[in-house]
Amino acid sequence: GVNIKNAQIVEIAAKRLNVIGNQVEEFHQLVKPPGGYIPPSVTKVHGISSEDVKDAPSIEMVLPEFCRFIQDRILIGHNVAQYDNPILARDLREYLKQNLMNPYYDTLITARKLLPRQRRGIEALAEKFGIEHKKLHQAMEDVEVNRKIFKELINIDLKKREVQSLTDLLPYVGLGIMDKTDVSVQNDNITEERAFLNAAIRVVKASSHQTVEDLPFDSTEELQVQKYFNQLEQTDVPVYQEDSAWIESKSKFRTLLLQCLKAGQGNCLSDFLDFQKLLTNYDEIDDDAEQITLMTLHAAKGTEFPVVIIIGMEEGSFPMWKRGITEAELEEERRLFYVGMTRAQDQLYLSSAIYRYGDRERATSMFIREMPTDYMTKWSPHGGM
Repeated sequence: GVNIKNAQIVEIAAKRLNVIGNQVEEFHQLVKPPGGYIPPSVTKVHGISSEDVKDAPSIEMVLPEFCRFIQDRILIGHNVAQYDNPILARDLREYLKQNLMNPYYDTLITARKLLPRQRRGIEALAEKFGIEHKKLHQAMEDVEVNRKIFKELINIDLKKREVQSLTDLLPYVGLGIMDKTDVSVQNDNITEERAFLNAAIRVVKASSHQTVEDLPFDSTEELQVQKYFNQLEQTDVPVYQEDSAWIESKSKFRTLLLQCLKAGQGNCLSDFLDFQKLLTNYDEIDDDAEQITLMTLHAAKGTEFPVVIIIGMEEGSFPMWKRGITEAELEEERRLFYVGMTRAQDQLYLSSAIYRYGDRERATSMFIREMPTDYMTKWSPHGGM
């Protein structure tokens, strides 16, 4: 069942882990629920039928043995906070007159924090981490899969904590570098040492609430540390080429956001992404600049140019002949050619090659041969106009 007030335990399993999360010992037991009946709809979920548990012990007989197995250890499970633990605590109070005192680690809660906007069910997490498994919703299989999910989540959590810890440590790194380096000396070629120092300067400037008193130095070091700390606060970070590129990228992104808002497309992320999909390279063209715009025929829809040049107009390229091509596919390529032709406002150039990539001789595209000759001027390097 799904209601913790009346759901009954029909199977219970656990694995005892060592300090690195590997299995040491396991516990598994089928349990006969009160009355011994398991609805067929429930059997479809976990595969355990009334016949399977007819000779199994009741929960009041299993609980003492299970408690001896778990002792006072941390219980790791998926959604244990809202489901497994309340049911276990209920039965412990009813049959053994004791409370469930074990601390717990809920992998569902952790997954919600570490993997926002992603599916966090045990099946989804197993798929995400590439964990092979048999039929889930069986106690021992769920325990084993969740043991592996737990190790993956721990690794993700450690990596995120390392990034957070690095920010906390950067001021100390900066102070150490300043004791060995003259920060007034600038060099266009950024070094690893300078990169750490620049990062420390940015952190100190951003953390205006942090002072020397917050750092663990004794009174004999405090004066020199204060001097270096003040230098970090007052030093400007040099602007490198990468910084300029990043500033320009941020500026372009903000401009796109403002355009989206101005166009009344909405103010949430999905609205912005929909707006971005409608943009083409043509929307960002500077009309006053002399330049060539390269694009595919698919991307050209909705644009217009004074002069259009379409290359690759030979059989095998356009249309792209393939074995078993259907009339519908050929018609789709013809329609695509029409789209490309009608992008031209004044002049249209169509280019073909007799030999491409050194392969066999090719004929001019059938699409050119279908066009009225009185609208065309042909030119060949061998035959003139």
